[in-house]
Amino acid sequence: MNLAPSFEKQIEEQFNNLLFRISVTGNYEHLNVMFRTHRREYREMLNLIDLVNNKIADGILTKDNYISNFLEEVEAFDDYLNKLSMVHALSNPTKSDVNKIMHGIMTGRIDNKLKSHFSDALSKVVTGTNIYKAFDVPQSYGYHSGDPESLSKKDYNRLRKMINDIIDKGSKYTKARTKIIEDDLQQYQNLMFKGESRKIVDKKTLNKHFELFGWYVFNDWCYDKLMSKDKKINKITHRQIYDLFEVDMPHVLEITDAPANHPVNWKSLSVKAEVIRSS
Repeated sequence: MNLAPSFEKQIEEQFNNLLFRISVTGNYEHLNVMFRTHRREYREMLNLIDLVNNKIADGILTKDNYISNFLEEVEAFDDYLNKLSMVHALSNPTKSDVNKIMHGIMTGRIDNKLKSHFSDALSKVVTGTNIYKAFDVPQSYGYHSGDPESLSKKDYNRLRKMINDIIDKGSKYTKARTKIIEDDLQQYQNLMFKGESRKIVDKKTLNKHFELFGWYVFNDWCYDKLMSKDKKINKITHRQIYDLFEVDMPHVLEITDAPANHPVNWKSLSVKAEVIRSS
């Protein structure tokens, strides 16, 4: 039984929206490799493709679907996504990343030079260590530290609000963090009046979220700024960004590459892929 057409249309729309966002390049991306690796849309795309493949394996979705056909026809993009998985596999891999690495090695798509980056992990696999343990797939706090999509929407919104307060309003990190905790406490008290209850966010949790996902949120901030009418970064915002992320941002953000008639600019993606590969 196939998925309802409405669902297929939904994932097709999500896929194309992600393609557009991935293909947009800003004049700041060369300043730090984290601009190219810690982007939420990359992980969203990888997770969406995993979802499609799982639905095909379960017999719920046919192989003749928009996303599968797209990846088969455009090998450059499939290669690009595999390189993204390799980047994540070097530091914070998911099980899906590891599966892609092993598949690339077995099929010869990953050459010896790239394979050498995973020599320690592969040596452990040969001696009988669990594949995911060998690659140090992290799992803690109920979410995956290499996958911002595993962070709850509420937790993400808290972190986004905290970073917005620091960058846009000139708040100190500790002050912005305290504001989030106070707001959460107020919401908790309101729920208590309704007979509901939940855990209140604390300093340790917010610090951990910033450590693991701060760059993903900052990249979202940059993209939103890049796509807005006001692309200027004033002196206060510039200083706050430098203090928080140690990046000397341009004072005016500019789109340096973007899709034209096609949802993806392949020149942009090929350049990004080579930069990621050599990082």
